[in-house]
Amino acid sequence: MTAFAGTAIPRLVIGVMPGQAAVVIDTALGAAAAMNARAIFAYVQRGSALIEQADFSARDSLSLSPEADEESGRILAGLRAYIAARPDAARVDWKLVELGGDPVRALDRLAEAEDAAMIVMGGVRRGFAHRAEDLIGGSPATWLARHQLRPVLVVPDDRGPRIDPERPEATPEETTS
Repeated sequence: MTAFAGTAIPRLVIGVMPGQAAVVIDTALGAAAAMNARAIFAYVQRGSALIEQADFSARDSLSLSPEADEESGRILAGLRAYIAARPDAARVDWKLVELGGDPVRALDRLAEAEDAAMIVMGGVRRGFAHRAEDLIGGSPATWLARHQLRPVLVVPDDRGPRIDPERPEATPEETTS
């Protein structure tokens, strides 16, 4: 796979959040390693609003970020440690950014700004509560897969260990739900 025009090293944008299946991170890191790509993990703070849009090339850690509060700082630190502990993390150039606003639009803006070769995210989870959430707010994976102009890799997110930023050192057996 080749990078988009003007991009020397391909970039992957990966949506991450606490409670998501760890296989999403593992798949994204594996794809980034195979493509020799940079992995840009994005945590979207759902309860926030977009207050600025800056030049992504000039900012490394807080792209499109609202004021970081104590809880989001704790979540970001936990996600960063969790990603770093994954087996393929040492083989990939990666970073974690915090975004504000609607998750679909935030990931879309980041992918556009980074000229990403692909977006990677977890798919629709099974169960009544998840189905009701998707009916009310729509599935971000479905929307991006239908409307995005770049490839979207949707990783099944309904089994396996879950991301637990409170326990980044946990083994898969310890975090399976």
